[in-house]
Amino acid sequence: MNILIILAVIVFILLVVLPSMVKMIWQYETGVVFRLGRLVGPRPPGVQFIVPFVDTMRKVDTRTITLDVPSQEAITKDNVTLKVNAVVYFRVVHPESAIIEVLDYRLATFQIAQTTLRSVLGQSDLDELLSQREKLNLRLRQIIDELSRQYDYLVLDTGAGISDLVLYTASLAEEVMVVATPEPASIADAYATIKVLALMQQRTTLKVVFNQARDAAESRRLAEQLQQVVDRFINTQLAKSLKLEHLGHIPGDPAVRAAARKRRLLFVDAPEAPASKAMAALALALDSQVEKHAMHA
Repeated sequence: MNILIILAVIVFILLVVLPSMVKMIWQYETGVVFRLGRLVGPRPPGVQFIVPFVDTMRKVDTRTITLDVPSQEAITKDNVTLKVNAVVYFRVVHPESAIIEVLDYRLATFQIAQTTLRSVLGQSDLDELLSQREKLNLRLRQIIDELSRQYDYLVLDTGAGISDLVLYTASLAEEVMVVATPEPASIADAYATIKVLALMQQRTTLKVVFNQARDAAESRRLAEQLQQVVDRFINTQLAKSLKLEHLGHIPGDPAVRAAARKRRLLFVDAPEAPASKAMAALALALDSQVEKHAMHA
């Protein structure tokens, strides 16, 4: 009996304790150790020992990663429309930051590279693009390096109406979201914006959100009606039909005005308000859709 108990203990150690205690880190990896959820620090390549059932380790690949940025359409400073693709090379130099500061550092770099490419193209004329490629590559690298340390996504609010600035900003964006209210005047403005973006920039998808909607049903109904108008008057002029993606709605909420009067962020002033929760849900939905789009691309 004693022999069986000893054998059982040995088997338990070999099969359960040892694998959770001994970790192999390859030469091209760095291990990041957490102890009861708190960051302990990085571990170099080789055989590493951690406290079983208390420590957890996540490995980060530190090799150079290649990202193929699909062809991006942009308008140069001298109003020439062109398409340019790019290849981005990067590697993780701070494994701890890649784990705890960014949800998905690969996706974040991919998104920033796309947006930055269009931005730099829009700030340059055609001659500069053709004759100063090294200078433009350096500028792209500097911008991507700076932004990739801070953000997963960049969200730009252009405000209402159609202007050259709005169109230029929209041309740089990977995703465009049109926000309207149930008021007829607002829906008319939204339709005008959608028409310009569809005809001038050949957008095939636009996201739609209705602010101050009574509920999700009203928001979906308005989105469907707007799609019907688009199908009737815009899609007949396009080679590829424009699809409106209903992302969600934000309910009318007194907390929004209260926060505005205080000049405070809504999420800070009233994090549990219906509007705050609705915007958090929109952010999660947008993040999910952008991630799927990037993986598909």
